[in-house]
Amino acid sequence: MGRTFWLAMFVTLMVAGVARAEWTAKDFESRLSVKPAAGAATIKFVPGTGPFFAAAVEYSGPGLPGKDAITLSMTPPDSERFMASHILQRNNGTYDPYWTEPQWGRGLAGLHEQTTFVLFKHGERWGAMVPLVGGGMQSRLAGRGGKVVAIAESLSPGFAPKVVPMLAVGFGDDPYKLVRDLYTFSLAKMKELSPGTVLGKPRWEKPYPEIYRFFGWCSWNAYYANINEEKLLTSTREFKDKGLPVRFVLIDDCWMQTEKTPGVWLNGRFQSLSALEADPVKFPSGLAHTVNVLEKDLGVSWVGVWMTLQGYWNGIKLDSPINRDLPGALMPVTKEVGIPDPKGGGEIFWDAWFSYLKGEGIDFVKVDNQSTTGNYVRGSMPVTEVMSGSHRNLQAAGLKYFGINILNCMSHNVDAIYQWSDTNLARGSIDTWPRQKFDPRHHAAETVTNALWLSNLAWPDYDMWQTHLDHADYHAIGRAISGGPMYVADEPGRLNPAPIWPLIYRDGEVIRADEPGLPARSSIINNPYLDLAPLVAFARAGQGGGLALWNVDKFLRPVSGEIGPADVEGLEGERFAVYDYFGRSLRALGRAEKFAVSLPSWGVGFYTVMPVEVGFAAIGLADKYLAAATVKSSSVSAGVAEVVLREAGPFVAYVEKRPTRVSVGGTELPSARWAWESGMLRAEIAAADGEAVVKVEW
Repeated sequence: MGRTFWLAMFVTLMVAGVARAEWTAKDFESRLSVKPAAGAATIKFVPGTGPFFAAAVEYSGPGLPGKDAITLSMTPPDSERFMASHILQRNNGTYDPYWTEPQWGRGLAGLHEQTTFVLFKHGERWGAMVPLVGGGMQSRLAGRGGKVVAIAESLSPGFAPKVVPMLAVGFGDDPYKLVRDLYTFSLAKMKELSPGTVLGKPRWEKPYPEIYRFFGWCSWNAYYANINEEKLLTSTREFKDKGLPVRFVLIDDCWMQTEKTPGVWLNGRFQSLSALEADPVKFPSGLAHTVNVLEKDLGVSWVGVWMTLQGYWNGIKLDSPINRDLPGALMPVTKEVGIPDPKGGGEIFWDAWFSYLKGEGIDFVKVDNQSTTGNYVRGSMPVTEVMSGSHRNLQAAGLKYFGINILNCMSHNVDAIYQWSDTNLARGSIDTWPRQKFDPRHHAAETVTNALWLSNLAWPDYDMWQTHLDHADYHAIGRAISGGPMYVADEPGRLNPAPIWPLIYRDGEVIRADEPGLPARSSIINNPYLDLAPLVAFARAGQGGGLALWNVDKFLRPVSGEIGPADVEGLEGERFAVYDYFGRSLRALGRAEKFAVSLPSWGVGFYTVMPVEVGFAAIGLADKYLAAATVKSSSVSAGVAEVVLREAGPFVAYVEKRPTRVSVGGTELPSARWAWESGMLRAEIAAADGEAVVKVEW
């Protein structure tokens, strides 16, 4: 190689001590080999037992290439089928580094070259693998030459790491618990191996952002870059005129002052941030004036703005008041532009910008373009240090001014997702594309499957959607099952309230699941694009839950399958009532029973599942998709049930015997306003604010 050098490397295996080990340390050792870009390697292990394993590489030697620096190869375990997520690949073969999309297959050696997560069937059990980050390096998984490989890189040529977390593997009987436990294990081990450069916490250790409990509107798909105060007020006024309780407004891209920076093209854009203040042409009376009108005159509770993790797409202009007024805040990445300094000075920038925005009345922010931050630095810092520093600075200022009300976006690569220490909301898929005919199908498949891994790090956000387009129901049921935010982006004059009301209460609160919606086991095993089976997602809510179904078949063929109460994981009970939202029908089933479903080429379905107790099950508000979430409490004794609903409205319940009396708030409901047939009780209760107490006697 022209000159000799000494390389010492060993792989450290850490094992979580849990009973019923699928592999021993010896088994794992026999399957692994490591190869750096140059030199020799030896492998050493810390022995242990249990179904969770993490492999790390300890390195000494010269600087390594910025790309594909270290490769860890593993003879893969047997797998009948797998579902994986990989960085989205464009039609021209290049990668869109911000997003992941699903892959279904047989045999782990067939994993995509940019895999970030895989769940596989291993005999009667399940297995899962994730790439790790730390020590300046990020990893990815791939199938190569019959092996599963983890490839680590720093994006900083000449960087010599010391300890590099590479790969984590786990096994279990329950695929959902397995994935949850694997991410918990992985975060802990990355922090042990690389202190200070991995910041993330599991989703369940962080609160849900309060603002996103309510319905909102975003400017992007309505106006794209052409926004101003007048347009924002016009669109928000339409909600008020149509009686829709929009509670937040998100002012997306192009509200700020930017300038072209010729010759600099860091992210496919020439525009760089040139001032902290809003564009005075678009907001002639200032941003605070716009916020004041939105809140005081139009009833909006919160207003937010968009930005990127670098300030703007092409960074921040160095010849600007920002750089002059905030010395030490920016790291120059070219002669013309910089980014908030990941080494620590960046917090000065974020503190100044967020202080200004808070003073203008802004309550929350959306932070885009996270995944490419390492590329801006162009080799002056290893990628994990760039990302951990950038997020540390952003989140410190965010907590100070906005609490946890930060939406992460364009951020699916591993060096971003493992840094969310405080933020707890992240976009679940690539943007919705209203002008693309098949977008609702792809969007449903990507958001649901990505939730399997993303929900362990943050609540998935299914993005804005437009109510006036065809197949709005594809988007609506996705938000119903997601557990996350619900906001639209309709063009002026085209807002359609009908698809919105089944998702929200009268005060604008979103009807949310208790946990993020996840793909049912059938959609982990089956490829809904090709296998003539529906895409199925489930979510828990109160005592029951919901099931959402989509036809996403690639060739627009009808699809069919079977569903039942057991598809809502974790429900207690042996007998359940299943209510079909679109069919307005109800059936009672045992836990293991299933029934046939079929969907036409553009078909969707939504079902509420509730446990039957003493011959009764409160379904909830019949005009809401996730009816289970509308039931605040339900108590049953012999011959009588009392149900507290979140608000008054049309009510459905399963009652085994014909009721003799139905009352609301202590007043008997006339017999003309309720009906019972084949176990289904329908009560016509007038919609009203506030809780409603329904009593059913039989």
